[in-house]
Amino acid sequence: MTQNSHALVVNLGNITDTRLKAIYLSGLSGVRHQIPRLIDLVGVGVSPLRLDFGKKYIKDCKPHIIKGNMSEIKAILGLPTSPIGIDVGEGDQVESHNLKESVQIACQLARQSGATVLISGKLDIISNGKDSYLVRNGVDLLSAVTGTGCMLGAIIGALMPGADPLYAALAGTLILTIAGELSANAKGTGSFMVELLDHVSSMTKEDFHTIANYVHYKE
Repeated sequence: MTQNSHALVVNLGNITDTRLKAIYLSGLSGVRHQIPRLIDLVGVGVSPLRLDFGKKYIKDCKPHIIKGNMSEIKAILGLPTSPIGIDVGEGDQVESHNLKESVQIACQLARQSGATVLISGKLDIISNGKDSYLVRNGVDLLSAVTGTGCMLGAIIGALMPGADPLYAALAGTLILTIAGELSANAKGTGSFMVELLDHVSSMTKEDFHTIANYVHYKE
């Protein structure tokens, strides 16, 4: 299946021994067949099994994009971190006061791995180790609904065959967070999720260019 695909997105959120083996074999196939690859490091901050596997996958399967929240990215680098389950810890949140340090962490992993790094959160950071972007779109409801992080990985995966990893990650992040803003008046999390799906599928160029709020970060 992998060799006939245009992109490979793997996610460590729901794993078994069999799934880990399949993910690894699929990653190796992606390398062999030069298929764009993304790994979402869900839970590596609280699960040694996931952490060890994530490091092995990055080393051997060389993903083009590494995605995670700041707690997960710090964990994969061996830095002190304070996750709350699979969610980012309060002390790891990307804020205006620690923005420079946060971008440096993204750059560090990007340079070590050769991948584009996407740190998702209230502020999203995308970096290939040379160029870094900050995305300031989005609403709190995005973090209140299970599965939006997985959606982000899938959207980026759909863009990867036709774009440089840096710009696929940037555009995919903007698409999801803009859709979140367009759905912000939903009555609750259930209707928000439905509206989010609708806006992702029906977003216009005008929506994208009018609402997109991102900057090319320079120290």
